[in-house]
Amino acid sequence: MIERDESDPDRQGMGPWLHLAGLTALAVALEVGSSWLALRSEGTPAGAALSEGLRRAPAFVYAVLPAIAAISCGFLRARSGAPKTALRIALAATACMMVIDVTAPAAESAFGSRVGILEGDVAVQTARAPDLGRASATRTVRDALRGDLAGFAETQASYPVLHPRLVLTSATHKAALLMAPVLLVGLIIGIQAWVSDRVVFRQPGDRRIAQSLMAWIVAPGGEALLFTWSHDSQTQVLFGQAPLWTILVPYIPVAIVSGVAWRAALKHSRLEALAPTDPET
Repeated sequence: MIERDESDPDRQGMGPWLHLAGLTALAVALEVGSSWLALRSEGTPAGAALSEGLRRAPAFVYAVLPAIAAISCGFLRARSGAPKTALRIALAATACMMVIDVTAPAAESAFGSRVGILEGDVAVQTARAPDLGRASATRTVRDALRGDLAGFAETQASYPVLHPRLVLTSATHKAALLMAPVLLVGLIIGIQAWVSDRVVFRQPGDRRIAQSLMAWIVAPGGEALLFTWSHDSQTQVLFGQAPLWTILVPYIPVAIVSGVAWRAALKHSRLEALAPTDPET
């Protein structure tokens, strides 16, 4: 019988994965609960409110998974195998987001017969407008490549919610978020490597506390920056006649910084593998 070597310096354990699963379950519970309470306050029957909350949950999970993955990496141990585990967590989050998107309804199904208007550069004049986030970006891009979104080149002062230009820009904005898990996780482990090289902690547990606090600050803030900046770029495409790829511009500087952070983490990992292992870290 072969037993696992618990003294393996590269072994991270299940801690980060448990945090990933737990935070994802918490996100589902928060979205379902908040939707249920909001709909119940409007007089919706309990069963229908619960069903609607469950229908909204996948889109919310899709939106917060990049930050959840990065936060989970804040619980990695300072060992040489940290970058490998971090990459696995980032890819797992990305795969989950892809499954959510592939199984999401098309834009027409997400709205049904209720259509709103997007006017100016700030306001969407319908309560159903956020449902564009529940539409499948994969299906929208596929339709665009097949030429089924004729009329994209038309710019208007106001857009029906199912206008091809609005649907495709929203799909591009959503699809771009698939890059966020790898980018944000890279920032987290890069900062961890920088801190480990320059900071000496008095107590063994202080390192983990510092890492987790840093992850809780950087991950949500980084995703909020990406989302807001990309949304502003989407507005430029809709009303400023900017090219579609403008929506991806905010990811370029973040990708460069994340690449540097990944490199620093890998360098630190190689040095950590040569150093004596501290069992408390």
